[in-house]
Amino acid sequence: MLANLAYVKTIAGITGLAQDDLIEALLPAADRAIKTFLGWEVERAEYTEFYSGTGTQALVLRQIPVVAILNLWLDSNGRWGDGVDPFDSTALLVQGVDYALNRNNDSTHSESGIVVRSAFIWPNVKNAGVVGSLAGETRNAPGNIKVQYTAGYLEADVPPNYKLAVAMYVSRLRSVAGRGAMVSEETLGRWSYKLSDQLKTSNGISLPPDIAAMIAGGREWFF
Repeated sequence: MLANLAYVKTIAGITGLAQDDLIEALLPAADRAIKTFLGWEVERAEYTEFYSGTGTQALVLRQIPVVAILNLWLDSNGRWGDGVDPFDSTALLVQGVDYALNRNNDSTHSESGIVVRSAFIWPNVKNAGVVGSLAGETRNAPGNIKVQYTAGYLEADVPPNYKLAVAMYVSRLRSVAGRGAMVSEETLGRWSYKLSDQLKTSNGISLPPDIAAMIAGGREWFF
C-alpha cells in the first residue's frame, strides 16, 4: 500500500492505539480509491496485459512509470490470449528494432508509458481470406497485442503527494463514518449541518476536490 498505519497517524496527529483498528480497516479502501482514481497501480510490479492495436505508431501502456518492457507480441489472431496457440515465438517482436519505449530524458523510465512502433503502426485490422474472393476482406483485430513489462515506483520513490492523499482520505473516511459525507455547513443555534456533495470523479471513483487536485496530472506525455 502507498501509506502505512504509522504514516497515517503521524499526518493525522494521532497518538495511542485506540484508533489503530479503525485506521487499519480504512487503509485498503483509501489506497484502492486513490489508485483507481489515478488509473494505475503506482507501486513497482511486473504486468502482463493485452491491448488492441491503435492504428497509429503509439501504444499507451496502462501502468506507469514503465521501467522495462520484458516481451511484446503482435498476433492478429491473438484476441486477448484466446485461440489456438496465440502469441507464440513467431509473434514476438524485437525491442529496438520493431518498437521502442519512449523514455524520459534520463533514459531510466517512461512517465508517458508510450511504446512507439518503428516504421509501421500498431495494426487494428487484419486481412482475412473469404471463400470466392481473391482479395479477401479487412476485419478488426481486437486484443492483438500482448505485453510483459515492469512499471511503478519502488516504495522509497512513491511520490509524497500520493502517500499524503491516502492519509488524508483515511482521515476523511474516519470523519464521515457516522454521516456518509463531509460536512460543508454547521449551525450552532438549534444545531444543524449540511453534507457536502462537491466531489471530483475519475474512473468511477469520487474524491474530495482538494485530494483530487493533489494527485492530478500524474501522467506526462512525450510523443
